[in-house]
Amino acid sequence: MGYDVNFFVAEGSQLCICYLCQGVVEEPFECSCSSSFCKRCLDVWLEITEHCPACKNHLSENELTKNFNAETNSFNLLVLCPVSKLNERQHQECQKVMTLENVFDHLTEEDLKLLKLPTVTYTQSQIFAIQNYFNGKNSYEVDDFTSAFEYFELSAIYNNVDSMLELAIMLKKGLGCEINVERSFHFFLKAADLGDSIGENKVAYCYLKGEGVIKDVKKAEQYFEKSAKKGQSDSQVQLALLFLEQNKEKDALQYFKLAAEQGNSTAENELGYCYLKGYGDANAVDSIAECFEFGYGVAKNLEKSLKLYKLALSKGKLKLLK
Repeated sequence: MGYDVNFFVAEGSQLCICYLCQGVVEEPFECSCSSSFCKRCLDVWLEITEHCPACKNHLSENELTKNFNAETNSFNLLVLCPVSKLNERQHQECQKVMTLENVFDHLTEEDLKLLKLPTVTYTQSQIFAIQNYFNGKNSYEVDDFTSAFEYFELSAIYNNVDSMLELAIMLKKGLGCEINVERSFHFFLKAADLGDSIGENKVAYCYLKGEGVIKDVKKAEQYFEKSAKKGQSDSQVQLALLFLEQNKEKDALQYFKLAAEQGNSTAENELGYCYLKGYGDANAVDSIAECFEFGYGVAKNLEKSLKLYKLALSKGKLKLLK
């Protein structure tokens, strides 16, 4: 299982994290979706299901690739001496910093007997939650919604975020249960409170529309922003639209761009309208003006082109107006 992230001196962005145990990978392997896992974590996981926990596609040992780069990088990361906590009880200190690869050379035989390297392991409750989640998915796929709902409930008790999201959707639609939008919101909120970006996105929509909770646009904006900062493209679009309503064009452009870079078609469309309205920088407005001047992708319109060229000029673009 992976190493505890608190064991390392490195910044979080430098650490290769196991998708399952959320520790720094030990003997890392990759799925085709590029998610990394500890070998021992995968061994436990594949006893439960044959689906990748990240992309949910079929996964077997033959479809895994060892991530030698991640393994080398992990060994070269700096760590604090793991004996320091042990020595606190002995009123001694060891403040040495070394690479993970050199930790065993630093520890004595006595240290090794008394102390295990900080690692992250599965608990029985986590395994139980995973098993029930996949039992729920299998039941759902054959339209046995009542059983699916029961399995997801059992899994959610142990804070399985995927099960919480499934329960929320089923409660909203009345699948395997009575429609209950308040309880649906409850599960979306639980997932959001655990830091899940999709949960945060769903909570934001609930506040925006007043579904299962009193309508609160400000709270909707806060949850969209939390989710958007984690890269959720739909949240980025919705946050940008809220910013436009508040005349915060610069902030709106920033999030439309982030979503557009992920291929979000709504963001690409909105970004084009923003440039057309002159919200972008001088170069962006100038490019739109050129499209209208020469009819690139739009009907030629010299009057609109001239207005946009003037706007680009006012933003600092030096170009001879025609």
